Amino acid sequence: MTLLAGFTTVRNIGARGFRDVGVRDGINAGEIEGPRMLVSGPALGITEGHWDNNPLAYEYHSTSEGVADGPRAEREKSSTGRM
Repeated sequence: MTLLAGFTTVRNIGARGFRDVGVRDGINAGEIEGPRMLVSGPALGITEGHWDNNPLAYEYHSTSEGVADGPRAEREKSSTGRM
């Protein structure tokens, strides 16, 4: 629909399970019609930040997928693909 609406390029930030990457790859392979896509895969955020959907208090040390606190934890999640 975005291509038919005149958008030739779109971006998506923060899709769970790399869904945006799959759609982009399908478009690039000619399997589906769509605009050029700039995608990120799963988003990274901090505990109790925008991407942390966990309702428990910080003391429970439980976070959502894609939550990493500090540069070292973010590099680890990014390099292992465990988001």
